[in-house]
Amino acid sequence: MSSISPIEQIAKTSAAAPSQPPPLRLAAGILTLLRFSAAALAVLMVIFFLVSTKGRLHYPYDSFDTGSVVILQRILHGLPVYSAPGIDYTPYLYTPLFYYASAAMAKITGAGFIALRSVSVLSTLGCFAVIYALVFAEVRRHLAALIAVGCFASCYPVVLEWFNVGRTDMLCLLFVLCALYATRWMNPAFAALLWVCAFQTKQGVLPVAVLALAYDWQRPRRLLLGLATFAALLLGSIAWLNHLTQHWYSFYIFGVVGGFGFDKHLLPRILPSDLLAQYGIALLVIIAAFLLTPPRLRGRAASFYAVTVVGMIVFSCYIRAHRGAGTNALLPAFAWISVLLGIAIARLSHLLESRRTPIANACLAILFTALSVQIAQHIYSPTEFSPTPKQLAGRQAFEDQIRAIPGDVLVFAFPEAGMIADKPVHAHQDASGGVIDAKNQLQGDRLIQAYADWIHSGELSGIALDRTAEEFLTSPRSWMPRDFLSYYPLLIHAKGREDAAFGTQPRWIYLPCRQVNIARTLDPEADLTPCLKP
Repeated sequence: MSSISPIEQIAKTSAAAPSQPPPLRLAAGILTLLRFSAAALAVLMVIFFLVSTKGRLHYPYDSFDTGSVVILQRILHGLPVYSAPGIDYTPYLYTPLFYYASAAMAKITGAGFIALRSVSVLSTLGCFAVIYALVFAEVRRHLAALIAVGCFASCYPVVLEWFNVGRTDMLCLLFVLCALYATRWMNPAFAALLWVCAFQTKQGVLPVAVLALAYDWQRPRRLLLGLATFAALLLGSIAWLNHLTQHWYSFYIFGVVGGFGFDKHLLPRILPSDLLAQYGIALLVIIAAFLLTPPRLRGRAASFYAVTVVGMIVFSCYIRAHRGAGTNALLPAFAWISVLLGIAIARLSHLLESRRTPIANACLAILFTALSVQIAQHIYSPTEFSPTPKQLAGRQAFEDQIRAIPGDVLVFAFPEAGMIADKPVHAHQDASGGVIDAKNQLQGDRLIQAYADWIHSGELSGIALDRTAEEFLTSPRSWMPRDFLSYYPLLIHAKGREDAAFGTQPRWIYLPCRQVNIARTLDPEADLTPCLKP
C-alpha cells in the first residue's frame, strides 16, 4: 500500500473546515505577482548557470579541475586509473565512474577539459530535474518544485562554481538524488544499483546509502531486498576493481582517504557561516512548515525524511569539517535543503490557502517574498565566472614561461600546464599529498624518498608551485626535502599570478643555478644573488 503524501494529509484535515469567503481581488493579484516573482527568479538562476557555463566550458586551461584530465588521458590510452604511487603519476583517492563517463563523453567532444566539464554540466541539469521530480512526486505542486530548483541553482557561487567543474561531485550528486527518488518511490533493488553507482563515483556516499536503504524498516521484505542487493553489487564491484588493479583500488579508496583528519574547530563554524548565512530563510520556512503542518511521525514518509536529513545534511557538514574540504562538500546538503524547501512551500501554501482570510493572505505574501529574497541573495552576474581576455593572456604567458625553460619542468599543482607546454606530465600535488598523509605511511615514505632523490638528482630544470618553498617546508611530512633551496635557489614570479582565472594558477617558479640566464630572461626583477656568490 503506497504512503499518503503530506499534501493529501493536509487536504483531509482541511476538508471538513467551514467554507470561507474568497479573498479580495487586490490580495489575489498581489499574491499572483509574488508567486510569479519567485518563479521568475528561480528560472533566472538556471539561465544564469547556463550562461556562465557557456563562457567556461571551452576554457583551455584548468579551472579547479586540474588533475582530472590526466586520468582521462590514461583511460583513453588504455592505462589503468589505479597504480602504485610515483612521481610521474599518482591517482586521486576517488572512485572511477566519473572518469569513465568522461572518457565516453570524449568520444563526442574530444579529449580534454571539455569532456570532463560536459559531464558535470549535464549532471547539474540532471540534478535540477530530479530535485523537481522529488518535490513534485511528494506534493504535486509545480511552483514549489520550480522554486526548489531555483534555490539549488542559486548556490552556484556559494560552492565555488562547482556545477561545471570537471570533478566527480555533480555526477555523484545526480546518482544520489536519483537513488533517493528510487528509494522513496521505486523498487529497492533498482535504488541499490543507483547507490552503488553513486559510491563508484565518490565513495563518501556510503553512510548515506546505508541510511536511506534502511529507512523502510516497516516493510522488512523491501528493507532486506534493498540492503542485500546493495551489499552484493557493492562488494562485487569492489572485488572486481581490486582484481583489475592488483588491489591499488582499495589502497586509494579506503586507505588514502583516511589521511584527511577531522578538525573539530571547523564544525561549530559550519552552521552559522555555511548554512544559516546562505540558506537561513529556507531553513526557517522548513521549520515553520514542520511546526505548523506536523507530519505523521510514525509514517514511512517521516522515516524517509528523518534519515535523509541525517545523511544529506548532517553528514555533509561532518565531511566539510575535514582538512582540505571546501564548500563543495555541502552540495548534498544544499540539494536536500532545496527539496525540503519545496515540500515546505507546498504544505504552508495549502494550509494558508485553505483559510482564505486576510491574515492568511498576508502570510502567503510574506512567504513568497521571503522565498524571492532567499534566491536573490545569491544573484550574480553570469560574466563574473567567465575568463577575461586579460586572464587568458596571463595564463598563456605562464605557459610561454614554462615552454621557454629547456628540459623537464614539474608543474606540481597543475600537471596539465606542463602537458600544454609540451613537457612531461607528472603526479598532481594533491594526489601525492594524499598518499603522503595516509595513515599507512609505508607508501608515503617511499614517495617522499622518491621526490627527494628526484630533487637531488638535478634532472629537473624548474619547478612551478602554488606556494613558496618555505610554506611547503612547514609540514612535518612534506614531499619537499629540507635542502630544496640549495638545489633550486632562484625564485621568479609566474606570469598571470595576480589575475588568474578562477583563482587557479602557479605563483612561483624555482630554478637551479644553471638556469640563471633563463631566470634573468623570464623575470628581470628576479633575485640572482644566491647563484652569483663567489
